Amino acid sequence: MTIPSQVVLVTGVAGFIGRYVARHFSSQKWAVVGIDNFFNSGILIKIGDYCLTAPNYSFLGSDHIYSSPFKPYIATGTTEDGAIELGANRWLGTNVTVLKGVKIGYGSIIGAATVVNLDIPPLSVVVGNPCRVVKRFDMQQQAWISAKDYAQENDQDLMSEAKYLEILSKTEIDMKGLRIASSKLLGDL
Repeated sequence: MTIPSQVVLVTGVAGFIGRYVARHFSSQKWAVVGIDNFFNSGILIKIGDYCLTAPNYSFLGSDHIYSSPFKPYIATGTTEDGAIELGANRWLGTNVTVLKGVKIGYGSIIGAATVVNLDIPPLSVVVGNPCRVVKRFDMQQQAWISAKDYAQENDQDLMSEAKYLEILSKTEIDMKGLRIASSKLLGDL
């Protein structure tokens, strides 16, 4: 697998890496991928710049084929059509599962044990199984607010992901802290 030098793969990154990940795993700048993770790649797993993942998450980019119950499921194969795209500066908590066909918008936070089964808008906090958006970042108030108080017309105030990346690129990154935050270096605390 070819991964840019700024992508930090913490020791033990993958319990299993699907056969297509080597060709379809993508990240351009700083990203930290935690330990004990499962990548099952369809077409693409794109991890945006400045992303952070905790341990034990799963990217499920393909499904088992189960068109007939009269064939052993173990022999029917898997689909190869699913893509997973994760926007810039996105944080996945521990034990998160991301299903195929999902796009997670930039600046989003996915809470522990969440199953992401639908697209997530930029600057969202998401929890649950199935997932639900519980907070959005209001650009006018410059604060996280409850999703029920967030008006859809506020989306017009969102900047482009390119502009968001431009702002992020001005931040100094302490890689020592990031390696510790997404590993079990200090044990199970």
